[in-house]
Amino acid sequence: MSWWAILLIVIASLTVLYFLFGGVVTWVFLRGKMRDETAVRERERESNVPDKVFDYPYEEDTLVNKRGLKMFARIYIAPTPTDKWVLLLHGFNSNGVAIRKYGKLFNELGYNAVSPDFCYSGRSEGKFLSFGWYERADAAEWMDRIAEKYHPSQFGVFGVSMGAATAIHLAAGRKDVDFLIPYCSYESYKRIVVSKGQDFFHLPFFVIFWPAVWLTTYLIAGKTDGRKLDVAKDLGAVDCPTLLLHSKKDNFTDYRNSVDLYEKNKEKGNVRLHLFEKGLHARAFATDPVEYTRVIREFLEEVNNNSSQGIA
Repeated sequence: MSWWAILLIVIASLTVLYFLFGGVVTWVFLRGKMRDETAVRERERESNVPDKVFDYPYEEDTLVNKRGLKMFARIYIAPTPTDKWVLLLHGFNSNGVAIRKYGKLFNELGYNAVSPDFCYSGRSEGKFLSFGWYERADAAEWMDRIAEKYHPSQFGVFGVSMGAATAIHLAAGRKDVDFLIPYCSYESYKRIVVSKGQDFFHLPFFVIFWPAVWLTTYLIAGKTDGRKLDVAKDLGAVDCPTLLLHSKKDNFTDYRNSVDLYEKNKEKGNVRLHLFEKGLHARAFATDPVEYTRVIREFLEEVNNNSSQGIA
């Protein structure tokens, strides 16, 4: 066998292994086994979320999305009647059980809330996650559902981790979002994939696998284009008041993701950043609920004061 034939075989074999590895990584991220409600509840308890949160009342609702999948959501109605609403979006490998504490929080702050389970999560149907590609469309359908049924005077969006990125993608395409609160978001799909690839596989050069992950994401997750999941770019298209939240001790999504989101968009004047000194990933509220509540309350008060004065 000639040397060039051997070289061709080696190159072909390495190429197959390259894309095979990318496919495995993508499958784990987007189609791996997700935590069920029992597992999420136990994880919340381990993070010192009190049991009374899981007894907090909610109503159930479902819709069939434009892809024909049945989607589930919890509806939290505030004790004091209000026409203000907030959409609550959970994170990766989670479901609405992890959001129940925020349903209670926003009810106490005077807002009704709707907390959908994303596709392939909780009680919703589906075969994969897409890190915001399809999730933003599903979230938009829930916004439209609430708008048609309840006629809200104000509708904000709050999201955690992947839900935070999804919230930004959603708000970038809609003018009826009155405020936006992304907590522990990543800056882009590429950045979180490369970061976690380096952490999980101990490969500081994991970025070389990004093309393989991008292609297999497109194939595995219903033509999801990971290159367009640029959270920082989409934040630039958001006009409403935005409060970026992150914990400095976040052990999954480095807080510098939110710092960079802020730095790239601060000149617009509608984006602010608050960093919590305590709390691991998505755990600032469980760690210090008083400070977390204060920060959100003060932001919402300012949003409402500016709205009443006619300031965009």
